[in-house]
Parts: sequence; C-alpha cells; structure tokens
Amino acid sequence: MREIAPPAAAVVVGIDGSRAAIDAALWAVREAVDRDVPLRLVAAIEPKVSTPADGQTYLQDFGTAECAILQAVTAVESTCEPVKIEAEIVRCTPAQALLKASPSAVMICIGADGLHADAGLRRGGSTATAVSAQAHCPVAIIRGSPRHGTGDPRWIVTCTDGDSGDAFLVARAVEEARLRSAPLRVMRGRGPQSHDDVHDAGKSAAIHPAGDILERSIARWRTMNPEIVIETEELTSGFVDYVVRQAGDIQLVVVGHERRRDVAYANQTPERATLGDTQCSVLIAEPHRPL
Repeated sequence: MREIAPPAAAVVVGIDGSRAAIDAALWAVREAVDRDVPLRLVAAIEPKVSTPADGQTYLQDFGTAECAILQAVTAVESTCEPVKIEAEIVRCTPAQALLKASPSAVMICIGADGLHADAGLRRGGSTATAVSAQAHCPVAIIRGSPRHGTGDPRWIVTCTDGDSGDAFLVARAVEEARLRSAPLRVMRGRGPQSHDDVHDAGKSAAIHPAGDILERSIARWRTMNPEIVIETEELTSGFVDYVVRQAGDIQLVVVGHERRRDVAYANQTPERATLGDTQCSVLIAEPHRPL
C-alpha cells in the first residue's frame, strides 16, 4: 500500500470571505515568512442540514469559497512579502477544517468576527473556541487590521501565575515581540480573569515560588534580545480587566492553553464587554508538555 505523506508544515488561516479573515491572513504573513513555511488559506463549505445537497448548490458554494480565497490572496500579495501561498477548499465545518489541519500547522489564525458577526451569529467566536480547545498548535484570534511597514509600537502582553509553564509561555511572547518589533510586558499574577473575579484580585500580587526562576529567565531573554523592551509588572487586578483598561496600548495578548476558556468567554459575551470591545488580538499557546 502506498503511504500518503502528511501535509507539510504551514501557517494555516481560516478564510470565510469576511474582512476579519483577511486581517487574520495579513497578520499571519510574518509568522509564515519568519518560519520559512507556506501560508495556507483554508475555506470550508459547510454541509447544509436544512436542505438536501445538489450539484448546483455545491457549485455556488464552491464559487463563493473560491472568491473568498482569491480576495485573501490578493490582500496577502499586496504586502510584497516573500511568502508562499497555498489554498484549500474543503467540505466540512470551519472548525473541523482547521482542526484537521492543526497537526501539521505551526499556527492557526482566525478572525475574531466571522462573516455572520453582523447578523449576531458570532460564527468566528464559536469556531475560535472550538479550535483553541483541541488544536495541537498555537491559535491566534485576530482582531483589527495589522499595521505593516513602520511596525506597531503597541505592547505585547502576557501573564504568568507561578507555575511550571510560565517560562514556556513567556518564550512564546518573546518570539512574537521579536517578530513584530514590539515591546513586551510580562504581568505577574493569577492569569486571565474577568471582573467577576475582582474579589480575588488581592491574591494576584502574591509572591510565587517560581518568581525568581522566571526573573532569571527574563534576564536571559533580555540579554539574547537587546533590541526588545521587556518589562515585568505585578498584577493587582484581574488580567482581563487590566487588558481592557490598557487596550489602546496593547496589540496582542499571549495566554497559556489552560487559560483559553477565560479568553474565549471574554471574546463571546453577548453584550461584548471585556476583550470584545478592544482591538487586541489573542494568541493562545499550544498545550505545554513538560519534559
């Protein structure tokens, strides 16, 4: 039996014809160029449950998906970055398509608000939640248009909570700060919290046993990356509350995989309070498995 080679590594972007999907593709360009892997644009034709499928309907759906891919390709090519572009149209839900791609993906990028967001369906949010829960790689939920050329002076922010995964998480944040020539702020606290957890905020300033180890790691990263501004700050309230207050100065929030529920919830509240009202993108790190 002939073996089928697994898909090559790529930065994968979910494409649905929305402006948010194009923003995600543009944001992902640097990720692909830096890693020297293709940018793979994936569009999904979702099977219709309410009406029986027929050839004409499928052709129409395929044409719509193809148009969405072409729009994204045009946008990516306009950056003039040396990135190889791949495209794929599959017949399944968007979440299924991205999860299927995740084992070989170095990162998955999704627009925070999909094509149906204006209709109140929040398809992008539900897809992001499903994918971030099960993906084998980092998942970036992109909000707002990335700034190209002169760079983005806003901060990249992450939060540590004194556990063994802190160094892994901060390393991921340092990588993004280097890639985007952005300053990095490492908050020391209990991780992402909404304002429902404010009564616990006093605990956030506790001194963690792993704090000294983390500080030594940060000192090494400063030495290895002298061009990056890396600050540490003690968290005195919930992390989500902090991000909302400082949102105008933040371009990307980097969180650990175990904190994805807090961030996903904040992105999907019906009243769109918290992170949903900001232009902050969120990068959820892949599951950390200590050696």
